[in-house]
Amino acid sequence: YAASESPNQLYLIQNDALQKTWPLPAPPTALLAAGDRLYVGYSGLSRIDIWQMPAGTVLGSFQTPEGFYAYSMALDAARNILLAVGFQRVLGFDLTSKDIIIDQYTQSYQTLALDEKLGRWYVNDYDESTSTSWMAAFDIGTGTLVGRAAIGQDPRQALVHPVTGRLYAACSWDGAVWEI
Repeated sequence: YAASESPNQLYLIQNDALQKTWPLPAPPTALLAAGDRLYVGYSGLSRIDIWQMPAGTVLGSFQTPEGFYAYSMALDAARNILLAVGFQRVLGFDLTSKDIIIDQYTQSYQTLALDEKLGRWYVNDYDESTSTSWMAAFDIGTGTLVGRAAIGQDPRQALVHPVTGRLYAACSWDGAVWEI
């Protein structure tokens, strides 16, 4: 799946070919594919839509607080939680009730990773006083900060390797991938 703005569209690409397109109600900011579901966050809309794929049917939405736009998402299937990071805030939604069950303010912007085995989520954290970027680790059950590690500047994406459990963060300003 891919999405674009101007036009606001969602694309299904398979075997190196465009298979189908769907119009979107606003510019897309984040996509997360999980099984037959696709979660779509938007700029200008305070919600995350749940799509049934590949049919392209919108099944419902998670309502976000006004002005919160998801820039990255992760799914903790074991705990039944969808995590979304927006500007300086991380939200966690119960997949069944669609209620917000995690609401954590951070110095994050767009980088989110999940370690289901350890029950931790990671976001970028920026310290203006030292101009240092960090990856901060939070316990998913309590929201407690459990650690952080300095990384390069302007992290854009992060992931936890499913076998090794190592955290990787891609930083645009220094053009490096950091292994933690």
